[in-house]
Amino acid sequence: MDSLLVTRVANLLNCKLGSFPIKYLGLPISDKHISILEWEPLYGKVANRVSPWRGRFLSSAARLILTNSSLSSLPLFTMGMFLLADGVHARLDTPRSKFFWEGTGIKKKYHLIKWVALCRPKKFGGLGILNSKLMNVALLTKWIWKLSQNEQGLWVDILRAKYFLAGNFLTSKAKGSTFWNGIQKVMPAFTLGAKFCVNNGSSTRFWLDHWFGSEPLWKSHSLAYRLATNVDILVADALRTNPHAVSFKRPLLDNERACWDGLVADLAGVNLRPEADSVSWALSRSGKFSVQSLYNKLTEGPTLDIARGLWNAAIPLKIKIFVWQMFRDRLPSSNNIAHRNGPSDGSCVLCGHHEDANHIFFNCHLARFAWSAVREAFGQNWNPRSALDLCAPLVAHRDGFGRVLWRCVGALLWSIRTTRNKMTIEHKFPSHPADIIFKCHLFLQTWTPLGKRRDADRMTEAMERIRLIQIDTRH
Repeated sequence: MDSLLVTRVANLLNCKLGSFPIKYLGLPISDKHISILEWEPLYGKVANRVSPWRGRFLSSAARLILTNSSLSSLPLFTMGMFLLADGVHARLDTPRSKFFWEGTGIKKKYHLIKWVALCRPKKFGGLGILNSKLMNVALLTKWIWKLSQNEQGLWVDILRAKYFLAGNFLTSKAKGSTFWNGIQKVMPAFTLGAKFCVNNGSSTRFWLDHWFGSEPLWKSHSLAYRLATNVDILVADALRTNPHAVSFKRPLLDNERACWDGLVADLAGVNLRPEADSVSWALSRSGKFSVQSLYNKLTEGPTLDIARGLWNAAIPLKIKIFVWQMFRDRLPSSNNIAHRNGPSDGSCVLCGHHEDANHIFFNCHLARFAWSAVREAFGQNWNPRSALDLCAPLVAHRDGFGRVLWRCVGALLWSIRTTRNKMTIEHKFPSHPADIIFKCHLFLQTWTPLGKRRDADRMTEAMERIRLIQIDTRH
C-alpha cells in the first residue's frame, strides 16, 4: 500500500503508524516468522534476573532452587503460546547454566556436566532442572487436547474457520500462523499419551494414533506401516471398504503380507458407529491431560540406583548435590581440572597418584583411614574402592538403618572433601588423620534436626560410636 495512503488513513482514524512485530499481553505478534533476535526481550529477561543476586554468597543448593523457581519459570507463559526455536532455548539455557555453575561472581568456573544431563529428573540421574524445550512441547500440546475434547470458545471458532472447516483437526491445513504451526509440530507428542476410542473413525488416524491394541499400529505392525502410501489415513477411510482401503508402495513380500493379513484378521471385529470418536489420556489416572504427565513422559530415561536414597536422605541439599557429582566423577578434582586445561597436573596433592573422585574418596591414604573407622563404627566389612562399590550397601538398605547410613556416608564424604580443599587450596594439612572423623561427627550433630524422630535413637548410637572411634584413634 502506498505510504501516503497509509498516512492518510491513519490520520483519518486518529491512529499511530506501527509495524510488526508488536506486543500484545507481553507476547510478540507478527505477520511472519519471529526470528531469534526478536525474542531478545524474553531471554534477556532471564539473563537480567540474576542481577539482584550479585554480591551474595549462594551455595549450590541456593542456586539450584533459584534456577528452578525463578529463572526457569520466566518463559513459561510465552512457551504456552509459541514453539520456540532451538536457538531461543539455547539462549534461555546459557544464563541458567552460568548461574548454576558460576553463581553471580565474575570468576569463571568449570561447567563439569552437560546442561541436558542436569535437566533430567532426579530419579533419572539429573538435578530436576526444567528442560525448557520439552516443557515448551508439553505446554503447547495442551491446546491439542482442548481441541480433541471439542472445547468451545472464540479461539476455537477462529481456528476452525481458518484451518479446519470440516471440523476435523487431523485433516487441517499444515501451514498458518506461528501459533498454529507450533501446534502442528507437537502433534507427535500428543500421541504419546492419547488413547482413542473409535466410533465413526473420522477423528482417529489409522497408523499413527493409539486406538487398537496396546500401542499404535505403526509400532505393532511396522513392516506394513513402512510401505503404506498414506500414513495419515483416517480409520473411517481405511475401514470403509472390504478389503480395507490401505494401499502400499509396492507388492508385499511374504513376511510383509503375513504382517498385514494378521492385522486385517485382528480388525475383523471392529465395527464403526455413527457417534464421534473420543479421546482419553493414558498417562494420568484421571484420564485427563496434564502438562506434568506429558513432561514426565518426555523426560523418561534409565533410572539411577542411588537416586531414591540420595534425594530422600536427611542431609542438606548442597551435600546431596555434592554426592551426586561425586558419583558421576564430576567434581573439580585435579584430573578434571587438568582435562580442561586448568592449573593442575592431574596428581594428588597428598600422595602424587592420579587424582579422580574415586582416588579422593576411596583410595587415597586419608580416605582409606576414614573408611576403616566407619567400618568399625558400624561393625561391617565394607571396603569400597570406588563410587560403584559404595552403591551396593547404600541401595541394599532402605529402612531406618539405610537412612542413618546415608547420613553417615554423606557426613564422611563431606569431611573428606572439606579437608582436601584445605590441603589443596590453602595448603593446610590436618594435624591428625582423626580430624576427618571429628569433622564427620560434627556434621552429624549439625544435621540432627533434619532426621526423622523415629531414627533418633539409632542415629545417636551411630554418632556415639563415631565419637569413641575418633578418641581411640588419637591415642
